[in-house]
Formats: sequence, structure tokens, C-alpha cells
Amino acid sequence: SLPQQWSAFTGLRRIQLGGNQLTGSLPEQWSTFRRIYTLRLQENELSGSLPGQWSTFTRTATMNVSLNYLEEYVPSNYRHTVYILPQRQLPTPTPSPTPTPAENDKELLLDLVMGDTQSWSDTEALATWAADVSMCNEWRRLVCDGEGRVSELWLDYAGLSGRLPEQLSALTGLNYMYLSGNQLTGS
Repeated sequence: SLPQQWSAFTGLRRIQLGGNQLTGSLPEQWSTFRRIYTLRLQENELSGSLPGQWSTFTRTATMNVSLNYLEEYVPSNYRHTVYILPQRQLPTPTPSPTPTPAENDKELLLDLVMGDTQSWSDTEALATWAADVSMCNEWRRLVCDGEGRVSELWLDYAGLSGRLPEQLSALTGLNYMYLSGNQLTGS
């Protein structure tokens, strides 16, 4: 950011700080630069507005604050030329895509096997369950419907242990679930 303390440089005639990566607002304390002739702050990342106090720059011939993120307004009490346009536009945040129900199913099952919950120990039966392959085409022991949602889990005699995972209730497209012959617990 631009140091407010530089206001002590009352004899400055030129400041050229264009083309850097300066951020923050324009310090109103710089109004002490009464002898400033050239002030170039273009092509930075400065934001906010032009301070009204800078109207005291009576000797300024050139003030360039273009290509920042400043409000495109020059106070009416400015008596010098200000190059303020064009300004950069703040990037519009791109919303994260909402996962599809099929993607939610896959994440849930991966979390049960390898994620933070690890409700089921990783067994040979679930060795094909990986994030980088198609759940419906390459994972064994499940069937997907036409929309890519899990409709059947065939996990009988799969060597599973641990608690019955409550998270399975999020598989709302599930029609058949086979979990017989494992060492699952729960009450």
C-alpha cells in the first residue's frame, strides 16, 4: 500500500509508481505534496476513491491513476488534469459448479472407503473404487441408473467391518442394498 508517512516529503515534485502491484487506498495524508507536479500511480491494484484533500495539488500538471480499481469519479474541486479512465474491473467470482446427484453419490462412497469418515476398511472387494475412474463403468459391486446415480450396492461378503454408515441415507436413488456376510456393527 501507499505509505501515509510519505506525507513528510512536502518538497516532492514527482512520484512515478506506475506498473507495480500496489494495493490499498490513496492516502488523504498525501495532500501535503503541495509542490507535486507529476503523480503517476497507474497500472496498480489501488482501490477506493480519489481523496477530496488532493484538490490542494495546485501545481500538478499530470495525475495518472488509470488501470486500478478506483471509483471513476473526480471530485469537482480538482483543478488539475486527472487521467482516471480506464479502470480495471474487479473479477466476478465464478460460482463453484453444483455437484450433480451422481457426483454426490460418488463422493459419499469414496468418503466411506478412503475419506475422513472411513466407516469401512479398505478391502480387496472395493479396490476398483477410485476417484479417477468412472463409478458406473469401472467400479465393481454397484449398479447405476440411467442418470448415473447408485441404484444397487452389492457388498455382501465384501470383508467390510465397522459401523453401519448413516451416510448411506444420502444415496436417495438406492433401490437394492446387499450387506450380508460382513463384520458390520451398529445398534
